[in-house]
Amino acid sequence: PRSALLPLVRALATVIYLLLPYRRDVALANIRKALPDLSPARHKAILRGAYKHFLVAMAEFIRIPQVKTARLGRLVQLDHDLLDDLVARQQGAILVTGHFGNWEMINLTLGRLGYPLVGVAVKQKGAGGRYIEWVREQTGARFIDRKASTREMLRLIKSGHFLGLVNDQDALKHGVRIAFFGQPSSRFKGAAMFALQTGAPVIFGACLMGPRNRYKITFEPVSTDNLPDEGDHAIQELTQPNNQQPEPANKEPPE
Repeated sequence: PRSALLPLVRALATVIYLLLPYRRDVALANIRKALPDLSPARHKAILRGAYKHFLVAMAEFIRIPQVKTARLGRLVQLDHDLLDDLVARQQGAILVTGHFGNWEMINLTLGRLGYPLVGVAVKQKGAGGRYIEWVREQTGARFIDRKASTREMLRLIKSGHFLGLVNDQDALKHGVRIAFFGQPSSRFKGAAMFALQTGAPVIFGACLMGPRNRYKITFEPVSTDNLPDEGDHAIQELTQPNNQQPEPANKEPPE
């Protein structure tokens, strides 16, 4: 039962944190860099919390095939007004999230409730990869390979689908240069390019766990007002987190 499973995996995460220090120092250094004003004790607390969160997310993912649609409301509170308005107008959209909170629960909730979500995902390999893809199929959402053609993704948006992108990974030299936690970074251009080419809205979604281990999924439109006329600058501004200033667009992204 979930009520017993979550405390168990949180305890297991503490054991892993203490006994298996693989890349723990790297993670702690990144937390210090991102949040320099916090104390060392707070940095370590955040890292311990990250271990717990990740194992909970893994456990919830494995449970997806067991979740009954009729009981989904007990697990998730969905902020659905914006999505319902898009569906009523048959308006496609670009749904953007990151590896933050529990993004797989967005797939489960929107898929089971019949929203036209098509997630873009990396093709998984091996037996483990096949299992991951099978679990995602149980959400009711549709998925396409990240290497699918741009034309196909544009067609989906124009036909009223919500194209789901997890857009926070390092794009290296192929991306657009932004500031992330005050650090120079490179992000994929796809979400901004699709929005500019189709006129479809960009919607940021997040799924966070609240009281009593219940998730809340919220959606917020990303403003496209007053974007620069020049394409590269418009893509950069649309990709850049709202609370930080972007790096100059003509600089080379980091390797």
